[in-house]
Amino acid sequence: MANILPFGRRPDPDERPNTSATRAGTAGDEPQNDGALAMSPYAMPDADPDADLADRAGADDVTPVAEADTIAGPSWGSPAPAADMMADEAVRELLALYRQMQEQGMPLTGMPRAGKEMRAHDLTGAALEPYPDMSQDMSGEGPQEMSGELVVPVLEPDRIFGPDGAEDLRPIVPAWLASGEGRKAVAGWWFHVQWHRAKFHGIRIPTYVARIAWRAPRGVWRITSGLTRWALDTRADALEQALASGTKMDTATFIQLRENRSIRVRARLATVAAGTVVSAVGGAVAVSQLPTGGGTLAAAGAVAALAWVGSDQDRPLIGAAMAASGRYRELTDAIVMRALKAAGLGGSVAKVDKNGNEIEEDTRPTLAQPIARSANGRGYEVVVDLPYGKTAGDAAAAVDKIASGLDVDTAQVFPEPVAGKSRRVSLYVADEDPMLLPPHRSPLARLPKASVWEANPLARTPLSAAVKATLMFNSFLVGALPRSGKSFAAKCLVAPAVLDPHCDLTVLDCGGGRDWLPTQEIAVDYVAGDEEEDLLRIVAILNRIRDEARERLAKFRKMSAAEMPEDKLTRALAADGMRPHAIVVDELQNLLRANNKEIRKAALEVLVWLAKTAPKAGYILILITQRPAADVIPSDLRDIMSVRIALRTKTRQGSDAILGSDISATGYRTDRFLESHKGAAVIGGISTGKGGDLQVARTDLLMPAEFARACAVGRKRREDADTLRGAAIGDAAPVEITITVLQDVAAIWPGDEAKVHAYVILARLKDIHPDRYAGMADEAALTRALKPYNITSGQVSRGGVNRNGYKLSEIRAAVRARKAATHDDETSDPTDTDD
Repeated sequence: MANILPFGRRPDPDERPNTSATRAGTAGDEPQNDGALAMSPYAMPDADPDADLADRAGADDVTPVAEADTIAGPSWGSPAPAADMMADEAVRELLALYRQMQEQGMPLTGMPRAGKEMRAHDLTGAALEPYPDMSQDMSGEGPQEMSGELVVPVLEPDRIFGPDGAEDLRPIVPAWLASGEGRKAVAGWWFHVQWHRAKFHGIRIPTYVARIAWRAPRGVWRITSGLTRWALDTRADALEQALASGTKMDTATFIQLRENRSIRVRARLATVAAGTVVSAVGGAVAVSQLPTGGGTLAAAGAVAALAWVGSDQDRPLIGAAMAASGRYRELTDAIVMRALKAAGLGGSVAKVDKNGNEIEEDTRPTLAQPIARSANGRGYEVVVDLPYGKTAGDAAAAVDKIASGLDVDTAQVFPEPVAGKSRRVSLYVADEDPMLLPPHRSPLARLPKASVWEANPLARTPLSAAVKATLMFNSFLVGALPRSGKSFAAKCLVAPAVLDPHCDLTVLDCGGGRDWLPTQEIAVDYVAGDEEEDLLRIVAILNRIRDEARERLAKFRKMSAAEMPEDKLTRALAADGMRPHAIVVDELQNLLRANNKEIRKAALEVLVWLAKTAPKAGYILILITQRPAADVIPSDLRDIMSVRIALRTKTRQGSDAILGSDISATGYRTDRFLESHKGAAVIGGISTGKGGDLQVARTDLLMPAEFARACAVGRKRREDADTLRGAAIGDAAPVEITITVLQDVAAIWPGDEAKVHAYVILARLKDIHPDRYAGMADEAALTRALKPYNITSGQVSRGGVNRNGYKLSEIRAAVRARKAATHDDETSDPTDTDD
């Protein structure tokens, strides 16, 4: 017998199909139960909740069960306050007494039946009804006389109370009904299902007509034969045969049986005859009174009814229009529980000893609220309380197995934590892959007034909830494989800074493409290119921005607490000229993996400083890369980026390179995204509103033409506000780039060779930097250029040839000396600070 329980309720230890093995065994024996999870009556509409408990007590190996059909109160499956120990012990004693009475064959009277007054129960939080005196000695042999009636304890449903005593109530209006979008989506879903059914069955009408023609005669035969057997009472034949062939035939009993049968047959034949006459007369009158065509319809209905009677249970007259697993399958709690069990989150049933004492708690999951259509109308939303000791992270890590248990694709299941309970998880099960639906167009394409101080739309979750990002006081890291939607996502992120006339913008494109070309109209500095000169210029601009940030921080230190209540840039200070400044660095891998080691080191140092210290001064760093790997994004840089956006990657390691170490182990992995999942991302650092900051989303779509229009409007707004400056008006600040022959020689030195001929070094310099060293005539000129760094040439023997050359040790010593001198100059700057 299946356990049929309301939502949020685990079964009582009594409610087991087989407890005789436990009673016969020793204390602690595990009941024979396959661990099937509780199902609600919504999943079993044909269950009989009115079955009398006493009728079920006939089998020796079945313990009577009081089943509940409804649950009182608005709460679903939340833990109840701790019960008094004496009340808990009374429950256990009463259960033990109840079992003992059943074993001894005592009458079970007064047992409550399933009905509206029955409430969900468990072994915690008991609120007892009156029960008989427990002091009687039940150790004697045979039935005992008892006064009163046995009453099974009725326990209060689980509840949770907040600090103010208010219960955690479910919303009065379903989420999908609260929004126009949800109502429209659900209505569209329902009409689509009905239209599909109409088309499905309409094209099969000839098949149904053939089935009716074949099964209607069978229905006539079944009705006729059934009435005949009933009227002639053929069941009595077997009993008469047994009495007639017995060794000791009881003549009186046999005669009495035949007479009783004759009486029944005569009455039944009269009933059949009267019913036939009445049916014939009534049918004739009804047909004569029906309008034109009514008789035909009535006859067709009668034939269809006969065909239905003639159909077998496993071969219905009209088949289902929907597949067993498909887009429009209804999700039930039984399916959800099956999926959790398949994922290792099914918990275990309670264990009781032979006296009814619970020795191990029931840890099976429960539904915190009934399954309902989601707010966007494109799936189901399920809130589940996992077994004790399990968390929402466990569900996210097992999303593959949960999807398999639900019989859907992994891309259709999205688990999220719920604030207030570590073991409560919200599962969104989409009807279809939401990442393949048409993308949501960015609201910023309408060119609204925008501010970097406010949260602006960036993406949409699978539930169609908006994900908004605030640029101020944050730093951003965007990473993905090429052609995964990275540039579109980055433009949605930068668009508010473009449209805000009181925000400066610097764009440093280390790839040299056209993606950011429209920002030339508004950028304070704009660089596009991946040559060494371009990268050196980018590093120089970043150093200049760092100097500006240090000057701003130095001014902050001189301000009063009233001027800086939060020790960071305020709107008032921004209005006085300390405007926010967004710095975009695209194709970051070209900068941090440059051939020149000095460029790599300098770039990483300044980027770490800007991400760590500059946000409080109003500097917003946005890094973008199409090579998400640990060697491109060191942990020193990644771990201080407050918001991380990872689109599709090929490996879990690539996902972790953006999101953080071992994030993939929690189930948030971007290597699961398909190539067709354009814009699909895992976003970390933006609150979900449900107790976490990791979420799966799809970035809004902002087309290149729309971004170009936003740049044009941004320029116009800056002109009106008189905030346009820098390269946008042809007044770019000069950038000093110092390139030394020592740096070039160190960069092109062949591996770890201890000594190298001078002509080899000169040839490599001319090959890599032809414009810079084309005029260097010979090796002597190179030696003269290196002389200021205390590097001299000497005889080097290679391959039996002695020629002038240089030592690697001298080159490295000169580089270290120059770096030390540069560091001393920087640390002597009175405005330098890392606060």
